[in-house]
Amino acid sequence: MYIIFLTLMATIPLFQEKKRIVEGEGECNTLLVSPLPIFPFLQTVRSLSTHSSLSKDSSLHKNVCLLIFYVGTNVLSVWEGIGMGELRLEEFMSRFNTEEACADYLFQQKWPEGFVCPRCSHRQFYKIDTRRLPLYECALCHYQASLIVGTVMEGSHTALQKWFLAIYLVSQPFPGISAMALKEEIKVTYKTAWLMLHKIRRAMSEADASVQLSGIVQVHDACYGRPYNPWHFTHAEEHPLLVGVNLNEQKEPTYIKMKLLVETPREKRINRQEKENFADRYIKSEESKVEFITERLKPRRLKKGYPLFVNARHWINETFHGLGRRHLQVYLDEFSYRINRMLQNAPLFDSLIQCCASSKAVSYRTIVGRRRRFRQKRLAGLPI
Repeated sequence: MYIIFLTLMATIPLFQEKKRIVEGEGECNTLLVSPLPIFPFLQTVRSLSTHSSLSKDSSLHKNVCLLIFYVGTNVLSVWEGIGMGELRLEEFMSRFNTEEACADYLFQQKWPEGFVCPRCSHRQFYKIDTRRLPLYECALCHYQASLIVGTVMEGSHTALQKWFLAIYLVSQPFPGISAMALKEEIKVTYKTAWLMLHKIRRAMSEADASVQLSGIVQVHDACYGRPYNPWHFTHAEEHPLLVGVNLNEQKEPTYIKMKLLVETPREKRINRQEKENFADRYIKSEESKVEFITERLKPRRLKKGYPLFVNARHWINETFHGLGRRHLQVYLDEFSYRINRMLQNAPLFDSLIQCCASSKAVSYRTIVGRRRRFRQKRLAGLPI
């Protein structure tokens, strides 16, 4: 009875229309008010949706599948079915069932207005199909442009179909996908799956960095890590951050950024330098009305972005089982990217493909931040 009660509480938003209904070709997207944070209940919903007594055609099963992702200040974006928007898994598999189909779609995303030579900007080309992936030779300067150069897939020997499937799985609402799960889905090694996910997240981070907050902006403090620390000093497992949100006239979030502090403070307070750094990097100061709420005992109900941060924390802990500081920022950027696209009512898969097609790849060494280690050798006549 307790599980059923929690599930019913989570399904209440299905009947509370908040803002608008956007009707397309047989599909409906509704923004709804959620009385409770949705992530703590999704495991219950998932177990209920797979219960043997529920038919896949039943109305209860359909309503359970509608609970997908938490958006805005207690706002839930509900999509009919499990897929994201108009592209479900069956449609994706039939649309990108060959390397040629993936290559053609990537060509459209990389050169949306037709081929442009990276060297001389000429538009006529010859297609070379003698390799695994086609080359495009400029008809004027004969420069051979690769399809994956300048994208997150540059230098990768993994098939385009596997890259596209990885991007599709990342674009799915909840609970996302971990490297271990991706490894099993696309049949690659764990290191390859981990590197692919981090390259995709770096592309999300670049897209997030290209947009600044403007208009009515509120910035408040938050902390990821140790759940309870009553001391005045910061614990080693606590990672303080600043959450900035654009607000509309109804004081509802329309865009969000979550950024770790440059330096972890010794005491639990945000100094003036950190606030100035955030404002300089992420806010259009001349066009914005900015409010900072960083006092330690300030009520959380005044912090408009705090419910989103709570769900980001649940998402990280449940999907990835907690993170350290080294890679925490890119996971926060991924969550923010998802939320912002859903607030803008933009298809996540299409926007993520465009993002990956326009972002340069980063190396494994750059991501992990390790330096080369040289073994010291005693060579005659040479200093060690």
